[in-house]
Amino acid sequence: MCNLKVLTINKWFWFSLGIYLLLSCSSKKVAGTEDYSSLPVSKPGLVSSKNGITSINVVSTIAGTVPYSALFSSIEYRFLTAPPGILVGEVRKLVEADNRFFLRSNGRVLIFDTTGKFLAKVDQQGEGPGQYRSLTDFIVDTAAHRIEVLDNYSFSVFTFDYTGKLINSWIHGLLAFKFQKISPDRYVFYTDKELVASYSGRFQVYDRRSKKVVNSFDYINKKRLKLEAFLDVNNFFVTPHSLLASCSGSDTIFSIHAAKIAPAYVFDFGKEGVPADAFDDKNQTEASFAEKRMKNEFMALYFVSFAESERYLITQVVKGKTVFYLWLNKAKKQYQLVKYFTDDLVFEGQRISVSETFPTHFGTRHALRLLAPEAILMPLDSMKRAMSATDWQKLLHNNPTLRQLHERVKLESNPLIQVMTYR
Repeated sequence: MCNLKVLTINKWFWFSLGIYLLLSCSSKKVAGTEDYSSLPVSKPGLVSSKNGITSINVVSTIAGTVPYSALFSSIEYRFLTAPPGILVGEVRKLVEADNRFFLRSNGRVLIFDTTGKFLAKVDQQGEGPGQYRSLTDFIVDTAAHRIEVLDNYSFSVFTFDYTGKLINSWIHGLLAFKFQKISPDRYVFYTDKELVASYSGRFQVYDRRSKKVVNSFDYINKKRLKLEAFLDVNNFFVTPHSLLASCSGSDTIFSIHAAKIAPAYVFDFGKEGVPADAFDDKNQTEASFAEKRMKNEFMALYFVSFAESERYLITQVVKGKTVFYLWLNKAKKQYQLVKYFTDDLVFEGQRISVSETFPTHFGTRHALRLLAPEAILMPLDSMKRAMSATDWQKLLHNNPTLRQLHERVKLESNPLIQVMTYR
């Protein structure tokens, strides 16, 4: 199984929900001196484990604000530099593997080293031989040092080396939007919900040697599947020991080994969850159910985004229009339901509204998130206008990271990668 780190960017989700998380910034902390005992955490008994399954009872009333310094020891930024003609547009996915960053942008996979220097690109979009029509998804196979591209127009996978050279392509025949590799010859595909009846499930395990689907699974109420239309952020997450999978409406994160699947994390939202009879009205449409979901503030794993490290499980939870981040400490069997993060490690004395604040990948050492230049320039400008020239210069002198951002980030700059190191 390939070991990689993934960050998926879904701007449409954030703008459609209208969620702008507020980052309250205070003076810089010295690691190890803070007191976080007052932060809201789940009560004992809400998290339990049995037979390899962790059950989590989610209670929204404990939601609160968590400072970055409670979770991370430092924050650094990587500036992406590329030659003329290589424009980093909207980034839909970021993978960190083999000391490289791989970005899906404008139908290409752009490859940078971990300092942000451009290395190569996969740019074979077209209709000719060896070309993909749509770069629907991609993965990085670190064992083979290959990039694999999913094309849902030709129902194919294209394999490239790290220089962007085409190695081979093969047809699987499934209309899929996400995929991941289980073993050298087996893949799991997340398929279109309208074709579930013919596919017998949204998750399809495909074997390249036999050239057929060897298993499929759904685990979602069929009525619920029909009415809940969501564009998930990520449906798969690779750990050193397993492959995790989930999708909106399941309220479960599964573990996949070979062609077998089993629940790993099960979420119980109690009275705040979607009631069983909510889908019984045969006249409901996706639009009318969405209105009902918002009005009644149903809580569930919607717009699925999740990740796991050695210490934590982090997943996105949505209640009505409100987004939470459930941060589970696996050893302590406690979780924090985060409504806001405060950036008290870099930005000082300023409250910021930013749409791209959730680091959707958490690795073994650090978390990653991608930032548009505006996400840096707007708070910098607000801070500068609120200070005298002397105080502004003093702040930049005392905060090297802030000074670097002020000097290097321009409106026309490429996105930045924020690297957040765990405590």
